[in-house]
Amino acid sequence: MRYVSHTAEFRRKYREAQERTLEAIGQTSTSWIIAAAPVGEDGGGHYKSSIQYEVNLEEQKVTAYTDAHYGPYLEFGTGIYAENGQGRKDPWSYKDESGKWHTTQGMRPRRIFRVVEERVNDLVRLAQEMMRID
Repeated sequence: MRYVSHTAEFRRKYREAQERTLEAIGQTSTSWIIAAAPVGEDGGGHYKSSIQYEVNLEEQKVTAYTDAHYGPYLEFGTGIYAENGQGRKDPWSYKDESGKWHTTQGMRPRRIFRVVEERVNDLVRLAQEMMRID
C-alpha cells in the first residue's frame, strides 16, 4: 500500500474557501451599510456609491470604507453631538448650494459602519462556533 498525500490540494481548496468567505463577508457588509446609508437631500447617492470593501487574505481581514470626505462626520457626528466631545461647542452657520443660510449645532452620529461591523462579527463568531469540532 502506498501513502498519497493530499495536503497541497487541501491547502489550496481551504485557501479558496477562505477567499470566498471573505468576499461574501465584504459583499454582505457593504450591502448592509449601503441599505442603512442616508441619501442626500438632492436625492444623490454619492455616499452610497462610495462605499466599498477590500479583502486582505494574508491578514484574514475585510475592510469596508467610504472615500466620501464627509463619511467620518456621518459616522461620528459633528458639533455638540460629536463623539468623545471632539466637536464644536458653539453653533455655526453655513450657506447651502442654493444660497440659503442655515444655523446648526451639529449632527448626531449615525454609527452605520460600526453597527454593521458588530452584526458581521456576531455572525463570524456564530459560524466559528458551528464549525468547531469537539
